[in-house]
Amino acid sequence: MTKDFLADVIGYDNVKEELYKITSWYKDYQKYENMNLKLPQGILFYGDPGNGKSFISKQLTQYFAASYYFKIQGLSDINKDISDLFQKARHGIKPCLIIFEEIDLLVRDNFTLLRTLQDEIDGHESNSGILILATCNNTQFLSDAILRDGRFNYMININYPTIEEYKKLFSYFFAYANFSKNEIDILANTFKGSISSLKALKTEAKLRLGMHPALTDLEKLITLQTQKNFVFTTANFNYQTAIHEAGHIITAWNYRRYFLSISVHICSNSFAKGITSLIPNNELKNTLEYSLALMTISMAGNIASKYYGQDILGNSSDMKEAYDIAKELVDNEGKLGVEYVMDRNSCTWTSQKKIIKTDKMIKKIMKTAEKQAKKLIKANRSYIYKIADILSSKSYLSYKDIKKIMSDEAIDNLNIQAQNEYPQSASYAQAYLIQTN
Repeated sequence: MTKDFLADVIGYDNVKEELYKITSWYKDYQKYENMNLKLPQGILFYGDPGNGKSFISKQLTQYFAASYYFKIQGLSDINKDISDLFQKARHGIKPCLIIFEEIDLLVRDNFTLLRTLQDEIDGHESNSGILILATCNNTQFLSDAILRDGRFNYMININYPTIEEYKKLFSYFFAYANFSKNEIDILANTFKGSISSLKALKTEAKLRLGMHPALTDLEKLITLQTQKNFVFTTANFNYQTAIHEAGHIITAWNYRRYFLSISVHICSNSFAKGITSLIPNNELKNTLEYSLALMTISMAGNIASKYYGQDILGNSSDMKEAYDIAKELVDNEGKLGVEYVMDRNSCTWTSQKKIIKTDKMIKKIMKTAEKQAKKLIKANRSYIYKIADILSSKSYLSYKDIKKIMSDEAIDNLNIQAQNEYPQSASYAQAYLIQTN
């Protein structure tokens, strides 16, 4: 338990300073309990893959008396495994560290698992000597509930190195090549990849160029690697966002009778990145068909990204919205059994049997909406690209703009055909409402 546990981490001085500070509190965690000061319970490392989130996490384990890892490995009952992990930590040596690798993949679209994780984090005292550390590539897969203070108090960005850090990394990885300081400066300004890409470059350079590479040869190798490993520029990311939003727009246009206005905005400097705004028609707002249309619209952005773009965007907020709509459709106040559990969000008792049955119904209704979204996205490929091209350059499309884009007669025929299929889906959902009542 010394300050040297991050000595092997090259660069990231600000990050290391923050981690030294946070972890030092855990050395004397009982002292803060006597002072009635609550220690932070969680740290989240986020940022593009390949830049050392897992490496730094493992270095932190040197500071703690015990550490526990959790990573998806085809486990049979993940909810139980998480609960067992926290039980071991509570009854084990302190201070201890629990590490959740790739938490965004763990809880992505799995709201039951997310609830289990939230409950376990809330289930221990902040001064219990347990610190939770999670890593993720994209925070957009995580709900606001899991990110709030009291669960993950600190969000630390582990992203691409600075030029000065690249210099240190090149000096470390290519120490065998005896490059001069000036040559290291040139390489650091040329290379734009992740740390894992730099490690791969070192291996490739040894294989191709031997132990005494020339600067020009290594520069050529960097250029080849850059062409192979596509780096997303701001313009490209905006286009991928536009593809995602085009999926929302296509499906919203299909159900435009439910809305007074539809608009979309790409905000490159915002956490949301893209926002599709829908003003509902109040006369139809409380209908079952309206709810099902909203679910379809919510799911369509992610589907468009998978079919026609590069699936690099978060979709947790979209899926959460669809899930909440489906839950509202099947929710009721009936009691479906005798085994009750505490719902921590609403502070009420809920039947375990009801939770299981409701969850199955929600998944089936979401599957119906997802099927409809896929059909619309597949049938409107040309419009997806057309909207994305205009939106990525213009950043904002009003209802009037969307009308102009969608003025083709063929799309109206498709809308009529697609809408005729919805009563079947509506009846399907209605049946579940009857069963839960």
